[in-house]
Amino acid sequence: MQDELAGRVLLLGDVHAEDETLARILAQHREDCRARLCVGDIADGRGDLEATVALLSAARVQCVRGNHDRWALAGQLRQLEDCTPLTPESRAFLAGLPVTRRYGTPRGELLLCHAAGEDDMPVIFPEHEAASIDAIDAMVPLLRDPSLRFMVFGHTHRFMLRVHRGLRLVNPGTLRRGLTPAGELRRPTWGVLDFEAGAFERWVWGEGGAACEEVLALP
Repeated sequence: MQDELAGRVLLLGDVHAEDETLARILAQHREDCRARLCVGDIADGRGDLEATVALLSAARVQCVRGNHDRWALAGQLRQLEDCTPLTPESRAFLAGLPVTRRYGTPRGELLLCHAAGEDDMPVIFPEHEAASIDAIDAMVPLLRDPSLRFMVFGHTHRFMLRVHRGLRLVNPGTLRRGLTPAGELRRPTWGVLDFEAGAFERWVWGEGGAACEEVLALP
């Protein structure tokens, strides 16, 4: 078990070396968030990985390892678009990341992971049927754990808050620039979990800067 989380907690989705956007977000929430969590996929993107790692370290963001981080460390799939080379500093940072982290909160325990528990590859979309989520092997022990109330994850780049068999599935989206699969311009999104207010905020970086576009009540 890690430290207790309370108050407002910043949730960063797949970062993908977007150092400039990350710097703005961390500055935006410097005073109002007591903790900062990241679901991984820090490597592979259009920005500066070295600067990204430095920002995460300086802000004491608690991160887990994503599949892109794993691939970068292993030298796998380096033919993918926007692959980022590792320096000794970024390699050491990624190599030191755990696969999961677990915290206590006023509303039950929270698991931070990349995709689904110990597995960094399953895909969970907001529209998935319950049976599809139940079929993910890594979800079985989590759904059987009566103390677990939140799973904060990423991987899909899709913002979501959904309750599945009593487990709140929370995805803050991604900072990655570019186009969505539908060909639309992707805007960086992130989230804030407010345990005191019982809310999950959807934040977006647009032309006018940072804005909270949606506040969802925690079920």
